[in-house]
Amino acid sequence: DTPRTIYAQSEDGIPKVVANKLVVLSTGEWILPFWRQKSWKVCETKKEYNTAGVLRSDDNGVSWQSHGFIKLDYPTHWVIEGSVLEMRNQTLMMVLRSTDNFIFTSLSFDQGVNWGPPLKTSIPNPDSKISALRLKNGDFVMAFNDHIRPFTGQSKGKEDLKRRDQLKVALSRDDGETWTDIARIDPVTGVEGQLYHYPTMQEVGDQLLVSYSKTFVVPKTEEQKKIRSLRDGIWLARIDLKNPEIGETRKLFDPLACHSTNCILKKLHPDAFTNSSQVSEDGGNEAEEKVALEEDSGDEGAVMEKESNGMNGADADEKEYSTERDSSGEKEERKEREKEKEEHSKQEKGSRRSKHSPKHEA
Repeated sequence: DTPRTIYAQSEDGIPKVVANKLVVLSTGEWILPFWRQKSWKVCETKKEYNTAGVLRSDDNGVSWQSHGFIKLDYPTHWVIEGSVLEMRNQTLMMVLRSTDNFIFTSLSFDQGVNWGPPLKTSIPNPDSKISALRLKNGDFVMAFNDHIRPFTGQSKGKEDLKRRDQLKVALSRDDGETWTDIARIDPVTGVEGQLYHYPTMQEVGDQLLVSYSKTFVVPKTEEQKKIRSLRDGIWLARIDLKNPEIGETRKLFDPLACHSTNCILKKLHPDAFTNSSQVSEDGGNEAEEKVALEEDSGDEGAVMEKESNGMNGADADEKEYSTERDSSGEKEERKEREKEKEEHSKQEKGSRRSKHSPKHEA
């Protein structure tokens, strides 16, 4: 067929972008997640609101309608690159990349026509693409980078702090309520500065194929330049779905987990953590974390078979973001610290685990 435009930039003057696959619902509708990105210098966003949504067709692609304006309530931050999952009760859940260091979700109860506000989950996200897929048996899988950055918002001038490793795949058997790690794709001891990101998944028989990119932001050392020439590109990992490795389990919305960047950084670096406040451009208080993350060598997943297809990849989406923060961030972090103090006494008695729910059986 001849390519045709189904949603034109001319309709509102904002470019439209897609990063994840179309989903066919059990009720027959086609759902394609996308986002509107009004950029300022390449992929940066200055004072505009990027919004996520879906293109929806109920006639097998003959006609399409756009639905949803999912966004954060402050500019220069975004939720983009959504993946759509259909629950067993036909509720749709979109999982979204964010500049706020956590995965966000939005729900639709009418096959993608209306979407709720973005909700911050307990799962970290260093502003990197997520891939989520519903398996043939109804379970969910999700590929994501399981860590944060020591700042939120745009990273202009902070490129040296950019990390995308700990590329994991997690499985959910309860419509996304809890997620169990079944693989870590990147090596535990990797090369400094190398990024493992932009995963895309496909179920083939009893295997889950995960393609991903290996790149450097900017190779600086001779070792990095040599490795880039040998390893940059698109790689493939295979996961056995019949006998997956079972690792850590976490709740999507865990009241005992950290929900702020400060909280996580303080747990990772209790001695080095410092926090200073400054006034952002919009007059709100900005928390600026002054500590660099060290690579977490724990929580090792399965060792994956990797295959290079010989293609020379590139970081197709080297995002740079500002450091503006929501003025409510400080209040949220104070509440988080108070909550953790209350839970600490309970944890000492062994009544609960501090971050994760009990492990699933294989």
